[in-house]
Amino acid sequence: MEALWPKSQGLSYASIPPLISTSLNTLPAYLPQYLEGGIEALKIVILTSNQVN
Repeated sequence: MEALWPKSQGLSYASIPPLISTSLNTLPAYLPQYLEGGIEALKIVILTSNQVN
């Protein structure tokens, strides 16, 4: 969820992962889910990815 604020401030996808300790591959999964279903949809994506790891 930390990715939402930097993106809203105009930061590029490539500049966000180092700021929030995630990979460049993870970030594109977060933002479309948020746009589609808001915070609740994003929570599901994060919980699912944590269960896999």
